[in-house]
Amino acid sequence: MSKISELVQFAKQDTSNEYRFVSFSNVPNFQAQIINQVTGVSVKGMERILSAPTVRHIFATHGNDKLEKERGQVGVTDADFELMPSILTSPDYYDKSEHNNRRFAQSVLFVKTFGNKKYYLAMGVQKNGAIQELVVKTMYIKLT
Repeated sequence: MSKISELVQFAKQDTSNEYRFVSFSNVPNFQAQIINQVTGVSVKGMERILSAPTVRHIFATHGNDKLEKERGQVGVTDADFELMPSILTSPDYYDKSEHNNRRFAQSVLFVKTFGNKKYYLAMGVQKNGAIQELVVKTMYIKLT
């Protein structure tokens, strides 16, 4: 079982709201340059993170297939989380995300198509003292 699968299973079963996360490694310099050119968001050297609270958020907001169909989308499943590393390392394109708030001053949308599904993965720049991380905010899927 992958680290991502373990985190997803933990997030679905945990009742204590314990904070756990998985790292996807740091943003490589070449990708950070592209992201900065396309979006104006600086992510150089940041660690990419998926947390258990975010997994719960994604399932709560985008995991119900029936509700997602009403929005023209597809419900996120456990298996979709396994695609995150591919979406992050080789997206079809980037866009500046407008999903900003006090916690995330800047965000980047990674978009990648697999078959007939287009995945949207919103990542936010999170500052924790001197440490800056690029953390998963949400993921949703549309049919192409």
